[in-house]
Amino acid sequence: MEHHFEEADEMRRAAFRGEIDTVREVAKSFAARVAESTYPQPWGPAIERLEDVLAVAATVDDVRKTASLIGEIGASCGGCHREHNVPVERDWPLEADPEHRMDTFDYATELLWLGLVVPSDEAWGRGADAYHAALSCEGFESVPVGPEHVSACSSARATGASVVRAGDDASRSRAFADVILHCAGCHSDGA
Repeated sequence: MEHHFEEADEMRRAAFRGEIDTVREVAKSFAARVAESTYPQPWGPAIERLEDVLAVAATVDDVRKTASLIGEIGASCGGCHREHNVPVERDWPLEADPEHRMDTFDYATELLWLGLVVPSDEAWGRGADAYHAALSCEGFESVPVGPEHVSACSSARATGASVVRAGDDASRSRAFADVILHCAGCHSDGA
């Protein structure tokens, strides 16, 4: 299972950078590892859901769909862990220096990811608080987000609101996808 976390995390990080080719490649190797592994019989439906999502991720060519799939993978992992009482031990990230907004965003997204995959309401809540605290319009410029152009500041604020409101796996998955879209909008442009 440790490899599963590493591969899911590698996909997540690539999605944040807008590296769809990397997401596809890791999804292929992740899917192969899942197919080669054996799991307790009760986990079957959850593993099938993960395999289905990984199959789509292995062919994805759109950042919006990539973001959605990463959110689904995180929620799928967390749902299985919760349903089958699988304890997940992960180190929490070190707190970011609030003077460095990008460090705070990174810290927040690490906690949000743990909130999905562990799952942990505490991690999600702390991540949502950190993400919201990092929101400031100072230094943001207009960046493309999907087919339309919106200011990065407006995007960050809307994303922050959805993160704070997200209370169940489905809404957290969607909110996490929104965070990926916001981040990839800047980072894939070399910002």
